Amino acid sequence: MKIFRYFSALFLSLLLLTVLLAACGETLTTEPGGTGDFGSGDTALSDSTQDSPGTDGPTISGDPTDGLPAEMPVIRIDTDGEPIVSKEYYIDGSLSLDNTRAEYALADAAIEIRGRGNYSWFDTEKKSYRIKFAEKTNLLGQGAGPARSWTLLAVHCDQSLLRNAAALYLARHLDGIDYTSSVSFAKLYLNGNYEGVYQVSEQIQIQKYRVDVDDKATGEDVGFLIEMDALASYYETEYFVSDGANKYEIKNDILTDEQYAYIYDFMCRAWEAVRWGERAEIEELIDLDSVVDTYLVEEVMKNLDVGWGSFYMYKDVGGKLHFGPVWDFDLSSGNALPDDRDMNFVSPKYLYVGNYEYTYQQQHRWFLTLMDLDWFRDLVKARWAEVKEIMDSVPVYVRAVAELYSEEFDENFERWPIFGQKINREPNAVLALHSHDEQVEYLAGWLEQRIAWMDSYMKGEVDANPADPGEFVGSGGEGSLTSPYLVSTPDDFASLTEAMRMG
Repeated sequence: MKIFRYFSALFLSLLLLTVLLAACGETLTTEPGGTGDFGSGDTALSDSTQDSPGTDGPTISGDPTDGLPAEMPVIRIDTDGEPIVSKEYYIDGSLSLDNTRAEYALADAAIEIRGRGNYSWFDTEKKSYRIKFAEKTNLLGQGAGPARSWTLLAVHCDQSLLRNAAALYLARHLDGIDYTSSVSFAKLYLNGNYEGVYQVSEQIQIQKYRVDVDDKATGEDVGFLIEMDALASYYETEYFVSDGANKYEIKNDILTDEQYAYIYDFMCRAWEAVRWGERAEIEELIDLDSVVDTYLVEEVMKNLDVGWGSFYMYKDVGGKLHFGPVWDFDLSSGNALPDDRDMNFVSPKYLYVGNYEYTYQQQHRWFLTLMDLDWFRDLVKARWAEVKEIMDSVPVYVRAVAELYSEEFDENFERWPIFGQKINREPNAVLALHSHDEQVEYLAGWLEQRIAWMDSYMKGEVDANPADPGEFVGSGGEGSLTSPYLVSTPDDFASLTEAMRMG
C-alpha cells in the first residue's frame, strides 16, 4: 500500500509538473494579441522595421528591445561651464559617448548645443536640448544614416519616460508612415553634473535619411515640411501659412515668393478637398496610407495636443501631401487632463482624435472631418484589422524597455524626485503613483485597455462615446475585495475620488 501511495504521489507530481511546463511554454511562445503573459517582453516586434529605406513594412519577430544596448550609454557634454540659457542660439561644446559599442563611441566631438521645447523649456527644471555636430554623425547607430542635428529629450512631463518612445515604436512599424525617428536612451552628464535619463532621437527635418524631399528645387513646386501649430501666426510671415482653418509653420527655407504662394495654395486645395469629402479628389493630393496610419497612432495614444502643435506634414516635388512624422506624446495615454478636467480624456475609452464630441482647442480638424466620412472610417477599420497584432505589441515594448533599464530609470528619479508633483497636466491617477514601476504599469495597463476598447469600436461593438468612462487605471490595488485600493496618503484619496467620479 505504501508503494502504491508513493507511485501515485509521484505520478501526480509528474503530471502537475508536465501541466506547469506546458503552461509556461505556451506563455513564452504566445504571439502579441494572445492571452499569454508578456511581462517579460519575450515576444514582440523587432524595433528595426524602418531603420533603412526600402523595408517591406510591418514584421513580427524578435525582442522588443532589439537594437537597444543592454547597458544604457552615457553622453557627456562639456561647454566649459557656460550655461545653456537659450533655445534660439547655440553655444559651442564637445560631446563624448561611452558605455556603448566601439564603433559608436565618441571622444570630445565638436558640437553646438541649445535648448529646445516650448512649455518644457520655460516651465520644467529638467531641460531638453538640440545638438548639432560639426560633422555628420550617426549617433548610437540610429536611423538610416548620419546627420548633424539630434535631440536629447528630457520627457519630464511623463513620469514613465516612455510615452514618446511607445508612440514612435508603433509608428515605425506601420509602413504607411514613411519615416519615424528612432529612439535610444542615454544618461546625460552636463559639465560633469548628472542630469538624468534622456531620450535620444533624430531631429525632424528635411534630410536625406529623414524627411527626404527636394527643398532645393528652383521651380514653384518645391519640397516642403510643415508643422501644424496653433501659435504659427506669431512667427515671421515668410514661415507662416494658413488654409483658413489650420495654421502651419514652414520648417524649411523658401527660395522665392512663387514657392511660398505654391505651398499656401496647395495646403488650401488639400484642405478644401477634405472638406468636400470626395475620395478621388482627396487621393489626387494626399497620401491616404500615411493619413490612416498616422490617425491610428494618434488615436491609440489619445494624444491631447494632436491638433495644437508638433504635428508634421510634408510633400515632395510632384508628389502628394503626407502626414507625419509623428512627434511629442508626453501628454497622452492617460497622462493629461484638458482645461475643463473632462474625465473622459483620462479614460482608455472614447474616441478623441476623430470625435466631434470633444471641443478642446487641441482638436485636429483634418482627422475630425475625415472621420465623418463613411469611406474613410471603413479604411481605418480595415487597416486596424491588418495591424492589430502590432498594436498589441506596444505595451509589451513599454514593459520590456522599463525592465531593461530599470536601474537607470530609478536613478533618474533620484535626481528628479517628482512623483506626486504636478509638472504639467497630470491627473490624480498619475499623481498617486510613487515609483517608476507603478508609472510603467499604469501606462502599459492603460494601453492594453485602450487597444481592447479600440478593437471593440472598430468591430462595431461599442459606440465612440460610451455611456461610462471606463475602469480606473492605476496601481495600489485593483479595487476588488481581495485587492482593494491602497489609500494611505492624500494623493491616494484624491486618486480614489477621481476613480469614483469616473464610474
